[in-house]
Amino acid sequence: MIVIITAHSGSDGLISNSLNYLRTATKWSIDALEIDVRRAADTTLILSHDYTMTAPLTLEDAFIDIQKSTSQCLINCDLKDVGIATEVMKMATKFELQQRLIFTGAATKADQLEFGEKLWRNIDTILPNSTFERLLQDRDFFESALIQAKDEGAVWINIPYRLLHPLNLELLKVSGLKISVWTAEDLLTVRYLESYGFDNITTLAAHDYEIFLEGTKENE
Repeated sequence: MIVIITAHSGSDGLISNSLNYLRTATKWSIDALEIDVRRAADTTLILSHDYTMTAPLTLEDAFIDIQKSTSQCLINCDLKDVGIATEVMKMATKFELQQRLIFTGAATKADQLEFGEKLWRNIDTILPNSTFERLLQDRDFFESALIQAKDEGAVWINIPYRLLHPLNLELLKVSGLKISVWTAEDLLTVRYLESYGFDNITTLAAHDYEIFLEGTKENE
């Protein structure tokens, strides 16, 4: 089984959502890189996990830089605001990056209908009054979220690995959904999650994992 490895924004000690992060990550042999996208006060789409960044990179400038690189990795736009997915896709299309785009984060049922398997649906965005604590402690609620996701046309489910206790793992295995897990903070956690056969692992150790694979090949 081929596992997608996604570099979490700021992977391997880089500054999240920075130009240096993009230029460095696009030189790695990774399957995907993540950027956080939100709308600024002036309505510009920017790269920022929250509103604390000064002079954040605009999404347009990020796409321009990615387009210039030789990398063909997927671009995971983690949406921090509801209602921006369509605009993000339009901008990606402007730079001929639309085939490489995937979405996670603050998406809706309408986004699911529009983007289908390009949306890796965050499990906490599916049911009302959803929290990670409830998804962890209430097996029936967790199962209902998976069922609702499939009913809305989801192909992928995006889930924090701390929710992966044995009962939830059983439900995930029989759900028929592709499973994306975040965020593995180090190489050991990547290897641990990899053993479960998840379809995507988002990690802060993407380059470390690349080096590990290179060492494995050299020893074969």
